[in-house]
Amino acid sequence: MGIGFGLIMLAIGAAMIIMANEIITNYIGIGPGLGKAKETEKAIIKIVEIFIKQKKPLVIDADAIKPIGEKLDIIKNSKTVVTPHKEEFRKLTGIILPKDIDSKIKIVQEFAEKLSISIFLKGYIDILSNGKKTKINKIHNEAMTVGGTGDVLAGIIGTLLSKGVEPFNAIRIAAFLNGEAGNNAFDKKIGNDSLLRDSLNSETILKMCLMCLLYSGWRILPACPARPPLRRPWRPNRSALPGRRHGPRRSDVPPSTEWPG
Repeated sequence: MGIGFGLIMLAIGAAMIIMANEIITNYIGIGPGLGKAKETEKAIIKIVEIFIKQKKPLVIDADAIKPIGEKLDIIKNSKTVVTPHKEEFRKLTGIILPKDIDSKIKIVQEFAEKLSISIFLKGYIDILSNGKKTKINKIHNEAMTVGGTGDVLAGIIGTLLSKGVEPFNAIRIAAFLNGEAGNNAFDKKIGNDSLLRDSLNSETILKMCLMCLLYSGWRILPACPARPPLRRPWRPNRSALPGRRHGPRRSDVPPSTEWPG
């Protein structure tokens, strides 16, 4: 199971419970809204160490990035996804990224390979890499720089990880879902200030999840947070699943979807 939306809004009392290994979960997402108190940063390190030891997937975002950057060895060779923007990447690695996109891609790929983790560098052009494979993503808009949209992204990645999706595939799918939902929300709003986290509603993300299942052929339907009840029971089209002779191929994906990778 996941914990809430998959993002643990950490208090020290809750941290003590997690440290005692009394919470069983398929993954942990940690960082958004935690703050920068020294006690919190120590708790973040301890929690991450526990989940790494249990070989559980993690999503490290926002306020959790800096303390992890000071102890990088604990996430090496793990099912960890880190989702920094440019400044958070500096806190994680000590590297100031250049403006040149090709140089950025090379640096992100090399660092992901060095640690054997997956990195989702957020920016005008997102860079996604696990060190062996690297993709770029342009499915988003300028209004998605407001607070909260990165939290939604981390939650989608975590939801996919909790369903057994491999980290690199999880960040690829999440890039598409979050970006497409953001574009959908932007089209319905007037002005950038109107595009808030709540606009990336569960109904929109659910539609994107269904597109993933139908167009990609994956058997996994992500359990979207706060999923609204469907009007009638939904059943997958069995011919769309892998191994079916007449199922859709990757080439069947409409060009307008701009599938990331």
